[in-house]
Amino acid sequence: MAGNLTNEERKWILKQYWKTGNAELVRQKWTEEFQRPAPSRLTVYRIRNKFEQTGSVCNAQKRGRPVSVTTEENKILVAQAFTQSPQKSKKSTSNELGISRRSLGRLMNRLPKKEIEK
Repeated sequence: MAGNLTNEERKWILKQYWKTGNAELVRQKWTEEFQRPAPSRLTVYRIRNKFEQTGSVCNAQKRGRPVSVTTEENKILVAQAFTQSPQKSKKSTSNELGISRRSLGRLMNRLPKKEIEK
């Protein structure tokens, strides 16, 4: 089966597994119900195991560092700062806004040049 399953489809699979206790029967009922290729037996077992371990069939939150500085709000602040005083250096602007010079540079790169040069 190609693609990800929705949470509703995962719930359906789990309910069918509880009723039958057999992954192969779940796959047969899937093709009858949805008229498309069934998920593998391994997928059925993984959904069951995920529910037993976490109490949910939903995917876990994505990992990685969340975006904290390059937000839309900071983008607007940077645009305003360079509109008000375009001759100010990046160093003094970063100190003024409380944003590192590197993050300030990233935000400036994401702005259209005309907003910075006004």
